[in-house]
Amino acid sequence: MKRSRSKARKPGAAGVTLAVALGAGVHSAGGAEWSATPRVNVSTEVNSNIRLTTADHDTVFGLIPEVGAVLKRATEINTLEFEPTVRVPRYWGEENLDYEAYGFRFGARHQLERLEMGLDANYRRDSTLATELETTGRVQRQLAVDSVRVGPSLTYLVTERDRVDLGYDYNRVTYEEAVASGLRDYTYHVADATYTHDLSETAKGFATFSYSRFDVDDDINPILDPRNVIDSSSSTDAYALIGGFQGQNERASGSAYAGLRYAVSTFEEIFGRERSIDGVGSLFGFSAAYQFLDGRMIWRGSFDRSVDPSGEGSQVSRDQWRTGLSHRFTDRLNGELGFRHLETATAQTGRDDRTYLAGDATMRYFLDPYWSVYARYQHAEQSFESAIDDTADQDLVAIGLSYGGRKWSVSR
Repeated sequence: MKRSRSKARKPGAAGVTLAVALGAGVHSAGGAEWSATPRVNVSTEVNSNIRLTTADHDTVFGLIPEVGAVLKRATEINTLEFEPTVRVPRYWGEENLDYEAYGFRFGARHQLERLEMGLDANYRRDSTLATELETTGRVQRQLAVDSVRVGPSLTYLVTERDRVDLGYDYNRVTYEEAVASGLRDYTYHVADATYTHDLSETAKGFATFSYSRFDVDDDINPILDPRNVIDSSSSTDAYALIGGFQGQNERASGSAYAGLRYAVSTFEEIFGRERSIDGVGSLFGFSAAYQFLDGRMIWRGSFDRSVDPSGEGSQVSRDQWRTGLSHRFTDRLNGELGFRHLETATAQTGRDDRTYLAGDATMRYFLDPYWSVYARYQHAEQSFESAIDDTADQDLVAIGLSYGGRKWSVSR
């Protein structure tokens, strides 16, 4: 289940307090295990329309190396994780597509008898070609994008069958040369609370309340815009998932949720004019999975209606269907089929609603427990609802080599 998540307070105080508590717990606990798990992936791809555009374009050939590692320190009550990653795509004859992507993820957990505190934070520098489509279903202009996320969390076991989860996410996204491209830097906050009750050993019921705020920067030069009134905007969302269920048995599992959403969006335009859009909407979704052939074949499917931030300066509402089938042919050979259908819309005028379709197939062969080779094919289409019915399509073929990583550890 993917939901729009926002924050109503700054992350500094919560993050520092939680980090101090986690750090104190780490130093007080002994018998720690230190471990490192490296991973490597190198692939080459042929892409007929990498920007998924209706404009003239060429087929590109790329080499994409990626390395990373998970560094971990764990005790009975504390866990610390660090994960640096680097990816450097290169395209022959299309140097303008080259970029460097790197990130750093930090995670911490402090476990008591009934209480668990957590802190997740990460920094990521990537290209809009890799980030915007997955987030909003909208392929943007190619720009470098920096994102920072800080997310403290708390889980409290009220009884053996009841649990309360509290969470907060602070997200800051900035684009390189955002003003010239038409994209906007933004800040996204999400705070939510979830109550979960175990109905039985295999089923759970839950209810969630969430509040979010989405603020878009006014990127116009202050000399040209001394009153700071040109095209800034903000949105506030509040929703309650009034019904939720999760269940499973030996072969099947599933979940469903439904709720109401109230949203207010304010757009500040040139000369100080301001307009607001508000309304009540719905949020709902479901997912299911089923195992065939003694677990060798697994089917998965899901639908969700959600709201997500967009570099175009407004939030994007989206309906998304996913379905897939995975099959383990032998102990070494696996195959996967997947399909995704995504419809997106914004409340801002002048923005086209879009539909994105993608189907892909992957075969992976394990050379040993850590090394594997794979081949992948994907076909994708994106259509734009505008005066002219435009549709762009894309074919991608990739071959790669992966190292899953042997865990190296020492206890002291």
